[in-house]
Amino acid sequence: MTIPITISQYGNMAAATAAMPAFMTAAQKARLARIMAGRDLFRGRWRKFLLTDHRTAHVFKALRSASGREAPLLVTVNVLALAAKKTADLMFLDPPGISSAQSYDVQQDAIDEINQNSHSETVFYEGALTGCYEGESWVQIMRHNGNVILANVPADQCFGVGDPQPDGSYKTVEKIWILERGNGNGKRMFLRKEIHAANIITNQLYELNSRGALERQVDLSALYGPAAPGNEIETGVDEPLLAYCPNFRVGGECISDFDGVDELVDQFTASVSQVAGVIAKHADPKLGLPAEHADAASEDGGSITKEDEVFFKTDAGEGPEYLVWNAQLDAALKDNWLEWLLVVIEMSPGLLGLRKGGAPEAWRKLRLEACNTLSKVSRKKLWWNRFIIDRYNVAHKLDNTTPGTRYDFDRVKVDWNDGLPLDDQEKDERIIERRNAGLVDRQTAVVDIHGPENAEQINERLDKEEAAQRNMTMNLTEREI
Repeated sequence: MTIPITISQYGNMAAATAAMPAFMTAAQKARLARIMAGRDLFRGRWRKFLLTDHRTAHVFKALRSASGREAPLLVTVNVLALAAKKTADLMFLDPPGISSAQSYDVQQDAIDEINQNSHSETVFYEGALTGCYEGESWVQIMRHNGNVILANVPADQCFGVGDPQPDGSYKTVEKIWILERGNGNGKRMFLRKEIHAANIITNQLYELNSRGALERQVDLSALYGPAAPGNEIETGVDEPLLAYCPNFRVGGECISDFDGVDELVDQFTASVSQVAGVIAKHADPKLGLPAEHADAASEDGGSITKEDEVFFKTDAGEGPEYLVWNAQLDAALKDNWLEWLLVVIEMSPGLLGLRKGGAPEAWRKLRLEACNTLSKVSRKKLWWNRFIIDRYNVAHKLDNTTPGTRYDFDRVKVDWNDGLPLDDQEKDERIIERRNAGLVDRQTAVVDIHGPENAEQINERLDKEEAAQRNMTMNLTEREI
């Protein structure tokens, strides 16, 4: 059974960092804490993020549930997850085209095969999505069922060794995970390592003590038996098969889209929860009764006491009434904490369906409104473009170590789409502009505008119109002569 290296089982963040496995360095623990905090935000574990990890500056009042249990009322409106998914949509939902820059046919066939075997569109989509909240995405080139593929690797299993190179990459990368064997007193914990470097992968296995410290290195057969991998595996590739793409990098540090949103998340959640608390009170108002109805000594079972959540009034002449409070919720509902949160994460409200006044009248208008978000996506593509080129270069190198496989290859070309759909009018205008500029031929333009099923009929009509136009031009010229 694989046990992910996680801090979710611990209390607040400081305690979690201290309780992480002892073999980890302080820098590794800090990075892991950042990754796990991002996961909490994305997966909607805001109660843990704010209350358990002591990040809130507010008091969330307790609310009694139907079972009688009281717990702080904290309402999670997970707009961050929606924003992260929308960002990944804009990057990879309409996957970029990946082709041989030198038009090598054999290389293009290899690219297509790698894409098919890897489901590369989902690999890159998942990478972009996790990068939004973890700050980095790791992809490993490997063999699977005899085929070279690209595969996602969780960021909390990957650690660069030594100082990064000028481009931010590492010459050596460790992929680590913890494994558990046995039960009860016979339970044993192991640390599994894959050390990726140029031309070689080194496999190691360590036994851990109860504190998570390295106790001793053991042979791989202790865990895998006869199926144990070799201690060293030659890859034939002059760089590591495992590498990462930063979501955004400043000063060598990976930055997620959620960096610095703690206080805004706290304020936004408190605002929503306070409104929910007021509405809950209005749904179950207290009852005010004249004091003569209080008869705690009655033995007929019909007495009313304060335990019934009833208030007794001493003013004479007043009858029963529900006690309600004018909370003036209109002002509370108009706060702009959500808007500020979206500004910080560079997400257009229109892309999330939050645009006031209804849906945009046209995709062109939405494109203008989404300028900040599209700029963020373009910024991410600066790193992703180079990363995709690098990953396919490594994949081709590994593929060429396969016996009987040899082909020429060069850097791949990545043709990006912006991810925003076009309305029919805007799409047609773009095709016509490209046709007039000589960037596409008439056949391509006709198919894109009218569809392949109508292309033949449209082309025949255009041929007749062009022939008629030529005849008319010739007749006019003859008359002038």
